Amino acid sequence: MTSDNPSCYYHPSRNAITKCEFCGKLICVECKNIFQQSHIAGPPEHRSYYFTRNELCTPCFYDKRIKAIKIGRVVPICFGPEEFIQRKIRK
Repeated sequence: MTSDNPSCYYHPSRNAITKCEFCGKLICVECKNIFQQSHIAGPPEHRSYYFTRNELCTPCFYDKRIKAIKIGRVVPICFGPEEFIQRKIRK
């Protein structure tokens, strides 16, 4: 591959489309996972909700997902590169 078309770290025969936001490795469309978390900030009377969305490689995605499960946050379930749903992990 030329420098104009960098290759995926995990699939050298494929073109990379983005970089993992956690480890920085170049990844292809098959390796890209969306990790989205919801967050709550502020006191109850002025509560605000916001989301963070990260494009991660598969190992980083599962690493962040396991950490989120351990602390009881909203955990994304990834079904494809751009499709996901969220559910609250109940203890």
